[in-house]
Formats: sequence, C-alpha cells, structure tokens
Amino acid sequence: MKIKPNGVPYFLICSSLLLVTYSVLKAWLIPFTWDEIYSYEHYVRKGFTVFHHYTYMDANNHLLNTWLMELCDKLFGNNEFLLRLPNLIS
Repeated sequence: MKIKPNGVPYFLICSSLLLVTYSVLKAWLIPFTWDEIYSYEHYVRKGFTVFHHYTYMDANNHLLNTWLMELCDKLFGNNEFLLRLPNLIS
C-alpha cells in the first residue's frame, strides 16, 4: 500500500472519492422517495419554521433536515437535488 507524504494511504483517498461520487450521483439521478415527498409536502412547503408547528410530533419530521430543506427551497427552488443538498453536505 502506497502512502502519500502526509501519511494518508491512497486506498483511503480513492475509496472516499468513490463514496462521495456515488452519493452525489444517487442524489442527482434517483427520484424522491415517499418519505422525502411527505416531508416536503407537509413541512417544507407549508413553512415549518413558523413556531406554532412545533407542538406536532412526527417520526418523519427531522427538525434540522426540515429547516435546511426549507432554506434550500427558499434560496434555490424546489429541485430534488437541491433539496437533498443539506444531506449531501452533512
């Protein structure tokens, strides 16, 4: 196994690049799943950041994901890839 001068094996770098490429292609090419559609329709599109919605609990409502999806929706529009962008970045 070859090691770069800073001590990181090439295998680790190559496998990381492959995983990131796979994740981006999957987010780009695969249509929304039922859960993603439900989250978008019931939370993001209705403006979940309004505080009176916080009393309702749902297993499909992940607060950080919902907030970041709403932010991407307001900044970039409702493109599937851009709504998945918070998950890709994390």
